[in-house]
Amino acid sequence: MDKTISIGFTKKPHGLKGEIKLHIEEKYLEDMLNTDIVLLDIKGKKTPFFVEDVRVGNNIIAKFEDINTPEGATSAVHDVMQLENGDAD
Repeated sequence: MDKTISIGFTKKPHGLKGEIKLHIEEKYLEDMLNTDIVLLDIKGKKTPFFVEDVRVGNNIIAKFEDINTPEGATSAVHDVMQLENGDAD
């Protein structure tokens, strides 16, 4: 049984600090705003990333720990985002 739930996906880099635009399903937006860790499905492997910041405006923009450049952000685009089942309502 899968213990994660898909909440959206990464879209494209934003700015110069390694931020990434996100698409989050509306019903999981509050969960995303309150979580400390997301899992990105990178090349078929669920890789955890600590969430440093999430901003919601015209776009949802996130900053993940250890992604600090546009090039680093590029490596994490178009990946499925997941939360542990206990972290999503």
